[in-house]
Amino acid sequence: MTTSAIYNRLPGAGVGTNKARFAQIFKRMQRHFEHDYNFVPLTFDLSYEADSLKRHMNAHKGKKTYILKPHNGAEGCGILLVQQYKQIPAHTFAQGYIAQEYLSNPLLLDGKKFDLRIYVMVTQIGSYPEKQPVAFIADEGLVRLCTEDYARPDASNLHNLLSHLTNFSLNKLSDKFVNSEDLDAYNIEQSSKRPLSTVLNQLKEEQEVDTDFLFDQISEACEKSLLAMQPYSLIEQEFQFGGRWNERKGDCFQILGFDIFIDSNLKVWVLEINDHPSLNILLCKEGPTSLLKFPSEVDKFIKTKVVGDAIKLMRKKKFRQDRTQLPEHGCWRRILPSGEEEDYQTFAKAKYLYERLLNRKGVRNMTLTCFGKLCKTKTLKAKITRV
Repeated sequence: MTTSAIYNRLPGAGVGTNKARFAQIFKRMQRHFEHDYNFVPLTFDLSYEADSLKRHMNAHKGKKTYILKPHNGAEGCGILLVQQYKQIPAHTFAQGYIAQEYLSNPLLLDGKKFDLRIYVMVTQIGSYPEKQPVAFIADEGLVRLCTEDYARPDASNLHNLLSHLTNFSLNKLSDKFVNSEDLDAYNIEQSSKRPLSTVLNQLKEEQEVDTDFLFDQISEACEKSLLAMQPYSLIEQEFQFGGRWNERKGDCFQILGFDIFIDSNLKVWVLEINDHPSLNILLCKEGPTSLLKFPSEVDKFIKTKVVGDAIKLMRKKKFRQDRTQLPEHGCWRRILPSGEEEDYQTFAKAKYLYERLLNRKGVRNMTLTCFGKLCKTKTLKAKITRV
């Protein structure tokens, strides 16, 4: 790393992007903060929670739907929908899959299911209590719509993935996929991919949704997600740098992609987090002899803004040493520190107290199991609240 360089990767920032790890982290937070961390669907890791999943599915007797995803899957590859335990393919138990409860009451747009890709930039993971985590949320994002009208899942339509999955990589293959060739308001509102600002305006005008409150919910869910991942990010960072992260040169940041679902009650859910969200602005189309590539005006509008403003933010020398003093820049608005993160830093406090007890910096030799047990100790819990 050179002194003046800016790197678009922040070691440790992507610890929650593996779907199994994501579920594990949030289950732990839900045990401590049941009502504050209720924005992630119930998830089972088939590698070791198959029996729990079976009991859960049998208790609901096929009335609930579950979406099966590979731990490190992307672009909709390997995704399946099931309603009964016997429908789960044998290979998913050995190849690393999670089963996530399918949210069957989506807020609809033009009769179709949709989700949001929200961009969050992390510039500092932070280490309690010396440094605070620093993160920004973009006020522009990407909305992806299914190409088939939504119908509540049942045995007759589980196979119709274009009605249930919003993944662009799947829906772009449909002859019903609509690409906006310009940024004309009418054309964008008919497109299968739309800017977040366009959709928020549609929801406000057509369904009278309080979009300011909705975006505040989204920001809060992203903020709490980053706080949940913080101690694990620190452990990963210390492991990669041998405890010498503070001796690095250069400046790091990372843009994460949060996949957000909104249900018919206007509740916000975090489905997963991506540490390599697509920043591609090209669409591929079959030509006479080969694939033709041409810019997607919607992607170009969103992603050049997100990336361009991120680079400009990182280049502001005045705030380079302390971005906690930078409230916003361009499309980016700071969400951490917010002044409310203290209540959710139970694990960060436990890590800090552990280091003080051992008079040693870094927890590279402590396993996650030991770390979890440490946080559950009654006497330690009392001390943590006073740290």
